Amino acid sequence: MKIASLYRPKDVEDALKVSRESTDTVVFGGGAWLKLSPRLVKRAVLLDDMDLATIETSDDAIRVGAMCTLRMVETHDAIAAIGSGIIVQALRQVMGVGLRNIATVGGSVMGKYGFSDVLPPLLALDAKLMFADAGEVSLASFMASKKRMNDIMLYVTIPRTKSVGFFKKVSTTPLDFSLLNITVCKTRDRVRVVLGSRPGGAMHQDVTSRLDLNTIPDEKTLDDVVREVLDAIPLGQNVRASKLYREQLAKTYVRRGVKEVMSREG
Repeated sequence: MKIASLYRPKDVEDALKVSRESTDTVVFGGGAWLKLSPRLVKRAVLLDDMDLATIETSDDAIRVGAMCTLRMVETHDAIAAIGSGIIVQALRQVMGVGLRNIATVGGSVMGKYGFSDVLPPLLALDAKLMFADAGEVSLASFMASKKRMNDIMLYVTIPRTKSVGFFKKVSTTPLDFSLLNITVCKTRDRVRVVLGSRPGGAMHQDVTSRLDLNTIPDEKTLDDVVREVLDAIPLGQNVRASKLYREQLAKTYVRRGVKEVMSREG
């Protein structure tokens, strides 16, 4: 990516105004994936001076600023305690520490990258996004929308709901992009399965109706859950893996993940 000029707003109002002046203006997070795009950007709006790199905790939620690096999130004790640590497990498999010190939460979310290991656990935990103009939007509805959101993301809210989770990334090498990643999260009243690197953006399916939340599922029930997930979430192929291979991975790890979370107490 080539950038003609940089602009560093001091507040949200200024950032919104400048970002909407032209279609050639782009809001930047960490900039970790600049080399993936051949695009020419006439003006880049940098959010470094807007105090968005903080993590705040309360009794019922954790609020992660959009400019927090993945490394900041990975090393935060309160975040590691949510959902059996599925967020931290996922982040530790995003390239190396050097890149995780650059890539930001906001950039990772707003990019809706199909290869993302960040989005699936956040989606499984029912995270919410706060925007400067649109206000609070669920991550699920943000991911499902096909429209480009011309707004400034301020922070991600992660509920501190009692939960257990499972995360699995399948890749050719530890530093490679996912061929498929699988997240399963169980709360008191819900079990959600998320598939990412399908190779499209992460998608989720609620499989609660297939399960007795107080009983470890038998083999037939697990078969039914896998079938529902694969019927609801389309898998495809790209240069990294075929559709058939992704389907086999999903069958194996959705089954394993559901059985694991149903066998543990939150």
